[in-house]
Amino acid sequence: GVTCSSSSSSSSSTLMLPVSIDLSSWQLPMLTLPTGLASLTSLAALNLAGNQIQGTLPSEWSALSALTTLDLSANLLTGTLPAAWGASWLRIRSVNLEDNGLFSTIPSSYGLW
Repeated sequence: GVTCSSSSSSSSSTLMLPVSIDLSSWQLPMLTLPTGLASLTSLAALNLAGNQIQGTLPSEWSALSALTTLDLSANLLTGTLPAAWGASWLRIRSVNLEDNGLFSTIPSSYGLW
């Protein structure tokens, strides 16, 4: 499911901002991870585990600066770890990428975690 929190905008209306998305094991028909998620800058937790998602890890997700938990395990992801994630995700506490086809040395920017 999706969990939102409210935020007041300058026009005194209330916006609902997603802070948590858990779509684990939904067998989502995604060929790639959506780069558009990068616009959800209030997102703190994202769980897309167990969905057979293909493709690579989007470097655009480095814009998710509020992210604390990411679980993309048990998918069909390939490629390497984006160096930009390490430099941008200073609040991250948990990343689970196991059971994919990823290959990479850990970029030095991840030492900031």
